[in-house]
Amino acid sequence: MCGLVGVAGDISKIDIDVFNQLLFADTLRGQDSTGVAGINIVGDVDWIKRVGIASDLQDIRGYDRVVNTRQKILIGHNRYGTQGAKSNANAHPFECGDVIGAHNGTVPWESKNKLPKASSFGTDSEAIFNAIDELGIAKTIGLLHGAWALTYWDARDDTLNFIRNKERPFYYAFNAAHTTLFWASEEGMLHWILGRNGIKYDKPTLLAEDTLLSFTIPAHNKEFEEPRRQKIMGAPPVVPVSVPTRFPTGNYSYTRPNFDKRPDAPKSNTVAEYNPDDWTIRSDETLEAYFARTDKLVERAAGAIGATVNAIPKIADYKYKHPITNGIMTRDEFDEITQHGCDWCNQDVMWGTHASFIASSTGDPECFCEDCTLNNNEAKLYIRS
Repeated sequence: MCGLVGVAGDISKIDIDVFNQLLFADTLRGQDSTGVAGINIVGDVDWIKRVGIASDLQDIRGYDRVVNTRQKILIGHNRYGTQGAKSNANAHPFECGDVIGAHNGTVPWESKNKLPKASSFGTDSEAIFNAIDELGIAKTIGLLHGAWALTYWDARDDTLNFIRNKERPFYYAFNAAHTTLFWASEEGMLHWILGRNGIKYDKPTLLAEDTLLSFTIPAHNKEFEEPRRQKIMGAPPVVPVSVPTRFPTGNYSYTRPNFDKRPDAPKSNTVAEYNPDDWTIRSDETLEAYFARTDKLVERAAGAIGATVNAIPKIADYKYKHPITNGIMTRDEFDEITQHGCDWCNQDVMWGTHASFIASSTGDPECFCEDCTLNNNEAKLYIRS
């Protein structure tokens, strides 16, 4: 769950107050990072985003350079991380070519992997906006299943765009004069913040599912015209499959021989080096076939570090492979990597459980709790891919 907020049109001082308060209230929907993109009347873009809650961002130097009355659009986002490390680079909004946008929701790894240059991006969200820039919105949404509410500005036709599917909410409202447009992920936030600032406004509208709204921002003090509407459907949902709960501790996406470099390392820690392509789902392969094939690789890797792959997995000596150094992880390294919890579901990651660790596409370590490692098919596919 993340939060989307924003304002567009004839932005006055009181509208800036509304935006700041919406962004602050939206902290309830995401506390991992906060970001704002501002687009002015000639299309210049200003940015500010960082790890942390909204009040941290609003207190730093440079925030007022972005959030001010010179802008015609302010796109705000509060992140609750589900894919990718908690970092400044993975904070929203994202700029991809002519597209600047923010995303609430998650698309599974196999869906993200259909997008252009998917492995180049640390999050599913950034991959989505890059695809919109390269393929257009209709082709991009047609490749996706999962959950999304998207807000983005497209410099090619100078439009502000909203679209969502049934998995995520999104509300927008005009002031009484229809010169300023406000939006938020929750209707109650608009009622509360607009009301407390004395702004007269139309009742917030729930954005219709699978319908792209494209607004042209009017000139100073002019009313918004009716937006263009386009029906765009996502890909059919993937039918869940039942997979045995067998996956050992550690990162095996690329297991190297002798990863325990100690002179006294037992020979059982020496395993054959795997081809990274072995862990990628093949174009003609079902999830059942993929897990059946890779379970054999997992079992070999598990034996190399002392884990057993049984109906009830066990860990011998609590050995975890460090995803960056490829050595045995120390307890201090474990605590540092897991301090923010599972990078998939945000649950705590406990020492001695079947946690998994991988290096993300940005080079940062990512951790996964036992439940995601053993039972979540989408997380397992992400780890193995």
